[in-house]
Amino acid sequence: MSGFSRRQVFGSFCAGVLGMLALGKSKAAAAGQAHLTAEDISALAGRRNKTRLYQLFIAKPVGRIGWPFHEYDHAARAEVFKTRLSRLRGIEWVGGKIIEKEEDIPELKEGIESCDGLVTIVLTSPAIGLQKLAEMKLNTPTLVFNDLFCGDCSFLGYQQRATSEGMRVVSLSSQDLGLLERKVQLLRTTARLRRSKIICFADRDRSNDTFSQSVSDNLGIKLIQMGSKEINAAVDQSDKAEARRIAEGWVKMAQQVVEPSFDDIIGSARLYLGLKQLMEQEKANAITVDCLTMVYGKKIASYPCLAFVQLNDNGYVGACEADLASTLTMLLVGFLADRPGFMSDPVLDTEAGLIYHAHCVAATRMAGYDAVPEPCNIRSHSEDRSGVSMEVKFSPGRTITAAKYVPFDKMLVSTGELVGNKVTHLACRSKMITRVPGEGIKKMMDNYSGGLHRVIFYGDHVEELKDLGKLLKFSVIEETKV
Repeated sequence: MSGFSRRQVFGSFCAGVLGMLALGKSKAAAAGQAHLTAEDISALAGRRNKTRLYQLFIAKPVGRIGWPFHEYDHAARAEVFKTRLSRLRGIEWVGGKIIEKEEDIPELKEGIESCDGLVTIVLTSPAIGLQKLAEMKLNTPTLVFNDLFCGDCSFLGYQQRATSEGMRVVSLSSQDLGLLERKVQLLRTTARLRRSKIICFADRDRSNDTFSQSVSDNLGIKLIQMGSKEINAAVDQSDKAEARRIAEGWVKMAQQVVEPSFDDIIGSARLYLGLKQLMEQEKANAITVDCLTMVYGKKIASYPCLAFVQLNDNGYVGACEADLASTLTMLLVGFLADRPGFMSDPVLDTEAGLIYHAHCVAATRMAGYDAVPEPCNIRSHSEDRSGVSMEVKFSPGRTITAAKYVPFDKMLVSTGELVGNKVTHLACRSKMITRVPGEGIKKMMDNYSGGLHRVIFYGDHVEELKDLGKLLKFSVIEETKV
């Protein structure tokens, strides 16, 4: 075991130092936190900070017979919605008109399409112009909210058309205005995806112009290709004193440093600084590195495991093995759930009803960027017992969602209960144990697809992913649901 100081610190990764090392020109993190706000993530990608949403109300003229009644004051009701929605952070609202004439709908098209999303609120029935809105065939992600006992009749006709024509619409019908407020996160997610850039570091020939174009067409994400040459040049330029300070912070954060030397950890910190510099240069908020091939082939000197932990805890994405599908999953679900994911290799025990999720790197702020981080140890990389990686101890008793986006038409998901951490010297360092009820694991085994990795998120996000699928044109397949 290493001989230098080891102690647990219940705080962020070297909060004082790393808060000042946030990528780009974003604000330093608050004391005790080493993550960035959603606005900072958008700024890093070179776009406006707020999600810009178009607000639209559709109603009948006062005095016309219909729901809820002929003299209903729909303008007063619209103000209730405006007041509630104006309190949502990180949203810039435009529009806000109440449309009572069908011919007023087409002139809104340019304004709507200039926004990140559309929120349409159906205040009455008949809702004049609602079907005209459907005829415009907007590509803008849209929420349509029916105010219960008011717009129901017109709303249901619109919903039938939206379903049959595969429109990019999530329809909501409730007396709970909080439902609409929560679902705005769907539009934030699609907006942030369109502001995202991924750097894929791989020396093997992984350039695929068709795939890059598909990522842009389907998700709005820009994909940039680099290799070990760019990594090494950036590492060579990194500040050694700064790397030492970061390494000291990592050591203080860990419960224990087991195999690595302090020099090994400094090497990991220099790699972090190099990757950070390249992300800043390209205004990227996600990276994936062909790490095993590069380390085994002596193309880079250190594993990027600790760099990935730091990036994921800070609200970015760092993904292993140049796995672009998992990188996309970490962006898609991470924006939706507002927390980092744990990219893992699933190990299925069909008789015990357990799925183990194992990898040599995991975020520590699995419960959210403001949450207390999970305890962790700094270890060597398991497969070759060299370098530096991370062993995270996950918190039992939580529901988890395992997900894998299969570009570009489906999302594989499953849920389970996090029951503990597997202690064994075999396989990867971080090993989460999850329990799946009934015959779910056997179903997953018999129908397994989508490649090796799954990304684990605390919480049950299946229903939200189904709604996101309506906006991004993917289906959700529940791998363990019998």
